[in-house]
Amino acid sequence: MKEIDIKQLIESKAPEFFEKKPPIVNQLILFALTKLLKLKEINEFIRNNQNNFGLDFINSLFDTLGFSYIMSERDKNKIPAEGRLVIISNHPLGGLDGLALVKAIREVRPDARIVANDLLMKVENLSDVFLPLDIYSISSQRTQIATIEQALLNEEAIIIFPAGKVSRLTIKGIRDRKWYNGATKFSTKMSAPILPIFIKGRNTMLFYFSALIHDRLGMLMLPGELFRHRRKAISIIVGELIPSKTFTSLKPKVLAKLLLQHTYKLGAGKVGNFKTDKTVIHPVERGLVEKELKNSELLGSTFDDKRIYLVDYSKAHNVMKEISRLRELTFRKVGEGTGKICDMDIYDFFYKHIILWDDENLDIVGSYRLGIGSEIIEKFGKKGLYNSSLFSLNEGTDAFLSQSIEVGRSFIQQKYWNSNALDLIWQGMVAFIVRNPEIRYAWGAVSISDSYSGFAKGLITSYYRKWYGGNPDWATPIYEYDLSDNIIQEIEAILNADNYADDFKNLKNALRIMNLSVPILLRRYTELCEYGGAKIINWCVNVNFNNSIDGLIVLDLTMMKEEAKKRLYNQKSFIKK
Repeated sequence: MKEIDIKQLIESKAPEFFEKKPPIVNQLILFALTKLLKLKEINEFIRNNQNNFGLDFINSLFDTLGFSYIMSERDKNKIPAEGRLVIISNHPLGGLDGLALVKAIREVRPDARIVANDLLMKVENLSDVFLPLDIYSISSQRTQIATIEQALLNEEAIIIFPAGKVSRLTIKGIRDRKWYNGATKFSTKMSAPILPIFIKGRNTMLFYFSALIHDRLGMLMLPGELFRHRRKAISIIVGELIPSKTFTSLKPKVLAKLLLQHTYKLGAGKVGNFKTDKTVIHPVERGLVEKELKNSELLGSTFDDKRIYLVDYSKAHNVMKEISRLRELTFRKVGEGTGKICDMDIYDFFYKHIILWDDENLDIVGSYRLGIGSEIIEKFGKKGLYNSSLFSLNEGTDAFLSQSIEVGRSFIQQKYWNSNALDLIWQGMVAFIVRNPEIRYAWGAVSISDSYSGFAKGLITSYYRKWYGGNPDWATPIYEYDLSDNIIQEIEAILNADNYADDFKNLKNALRIMNLSVPILLRRYTELCEYGGAKIINWCVNVNFNNSIDGLIVLDLTMMKEEAKKRLYNQKSFIKK
C-alpha cells in the first residue's frame, strides 16, 4: 500500500485546485490538511505494515490505536455459522466500525466480506475483506453485482452498510440519514436471510460540524478520525435473522425505511418491525460426534467410505445436537423448519435414529427418525407417537400401528442432494426392519413446503387424494387443510385423466409452468410400492413447521416393487460388513 500524498490526491479529484492560488497559500493548505487528517501518523502506520494483509492488517491497526470492540457471547452465537447471509448495519464511524465488524463476524464466518466502494479498494492490504461496488459506474456495477451474487451462491456471508455513507448529526441524534435497498435486493434474489446489527459508537464533534458545513469536508475528515479513537471501544449488538421471504411483498423504499427503523430499535433494545427466526446453533465439534458414533451400533459400511449407524439419544447427546442443527438448516433451505435454534423435540429422546456418516469428511450426510409402533404404544399409548401431534389417530389406525415403524424428520444435507444418500439411508432402515420381522408397515408425515403457492399445494394434495387417498376417518387433522370450491373446480379441470400415470403427467406439467416439482419424498414413497401399497390417509397444516402441509402416508412393505426390493434388501449391493 502506497503512502498518502495529499497534494496528488486533491489534484486527482480537482486538477485545477492549486493552479490559481499563491504558493504560500497552497503550502498553508497542505500543512493544515496534513495536521488535520493525521497524515503523518497514517503514513507511518502504512510504512510499518506493508507486509500485513487482511485480519493481520486490521489487528495491527487496532493494536496501534488501542481500539477494540465488545460483542457478547450471546450475540456471537446469533451469527449463522454457515449458509448464504446478508449482514446489514448502521455506519457510525465510517471506517473502524467496518473493520471491527468484519473482524467480529470472521470469528464465526471466515468467508465474510464487506461490500465497499472503489476508493476503499485502493487499500490493497485489505482487498481480501472487500467486495467492490462502484456506485458511480453502471458498467462496472454489472460485473461487481454478479461477483457479490456469486459469493452468496457459494454460501458466503456479505456485509453491507445500506446508508452508503457514515452517520451524521440529525435532530434525532447521530444516525444514518437514509438507507438504500441493495441489501433487500440481494436477499430476495438470492434467498439469503438478513442479519441486522447495530453498532454503538460515534465520531468527534469536529467531524459532525465539518459535515454540516459541507458533506465533502466531512468525508475529508474521516481518515483523521481513525486516530481520534485511540483507546476507545464500540459495542456490536446482533439481532435475529430476518427470512428473505419477508421482503417479497413490500415496496423497496418502504423496506429500506423499515430495516433502518428495525436496526435502530435493536440498538435501543426494542422489538423490531419484522418477524424473525432464531439463528441455528453452531456446529458441534466433529471429534465429539465421531467418538459417539463409533460407540453406537454400526448397521453397515458403504463402498465409498460412508457408515450407517443406529443411534439413541441416551448414548449420543452430541450426535443428536448436531442432527438437530443440520435438520433445521436443511429444512429452512426448502421453506420449512421450526424457526428455532435447532430442530429437536421430545420424541427425539426415545425414538431411534438412522444416521449416514461420511467417514472421509467427518460429516453427517443425513438422518431418519424411527419409532417402533408397538413399543411406543405400550409405553406411552398413541400420544407417544409424533404424528399424534398432527392428527388424532382414530380406531382405524389400530389395523397397522402394532405392526409398524413410524418414520420422519428425514433430511439429506444440501451438499449431498445429488448423490445416492437417500438410498443408503433406506438401506440402513431396511437392515433395521429385517431385524424386526413383525414390522409390515412404514408410516409418517410427508411435507409440502409453504413456499409452494396455494394453488400448487392444492394441485399436489388433490392428485394424491384422488389416486392414493386412504380413509380420512382414520386420522383427524389437528389443523385442517381445506381448498375453496373455486380452486377445486380449477384443479379438477387439470387432473382430468382416468388413470394415475396420465394424471401424474398432468400434475408435473402444471407444476413445471410454476417452476416447481413434486416434493421428492412424496414421489419416492409412492413409487416404492406397487399401486395400492401406498395410501395417504389425510392432510393437515403443520403450524410448528413453518405451516407446511403434511400428508399422513402409510406404506405396506409387502407390496414393495421387486426392483425396490432388489435394491434395498440386497445389502451386498450397497453395504459391506
